[in-house]
Amino acid sequence: HFLYNSFYLLYRMTKAHDFENSTRFTKYLGDYFQYVTRNGEDEVPLALELQHVRALCEIQTIRFAGHITFSIDELPKSYNKVKVPRLILQPLVENAYQHGFEQGHENRHMSIHFTSVTHDNGSKLLLIGVEDNGKGMAEEELERWHGWLNGKDQSSEITGVLNVHRRLRLKYGELAGVRIESRPSGGLR
Repeated sequence: HFLYNSFYLLYRMTKAHDFENSTRFTKYLGDYFQYVTRNGEDEVPLALELQHVRALCEIQTIRFAGHITFSIDELPKSYNKVKVPRLILQPLVENAYQHGFEQGHENRHMSIHFTSVTHDNGSKLLLIGVEDNGKGMAEEELERWHGWLNGKDQSSEITGVLNVHRRLRLKYGELAGVRIESRPSGGLR
């Protein structure tokens, strides 16, 4: 659907002679699909993964005509070249756009931030936060997700989020993975 929606939006922009946005849009769309189709590496530098997600966010900003904004903190330089499984951030960001925001929701915003911490065992960890100020999740659904992510329950379907969680655990061990929590001001982190 993303591809079809993108081409239809590009058609509408060019038909309306909105060449500034259509030019920006095609640049980000080209970057997005080049990363998805031409990069066959299993692991990529985190800076490159983040660049791909930025292209996706720019596409969504144009698609939603500025009704959804985003911000991405600067990645600490020491993590630029850290190899990560490819396409670990995209499913999390897509979920914020697809499931977090309802029509009519004002001041919709998605953000990505980075926090470096030291675990009790001395391991240095990078926490990557993907947050939205959307509708959030009902408590029972949140508990169901906690069960799936902690391996207590089996999900009948493998979602992008569960796939990312499992890939992170395989690469980095039990300290890694996805955690989902409600934000006090609304939305999810």
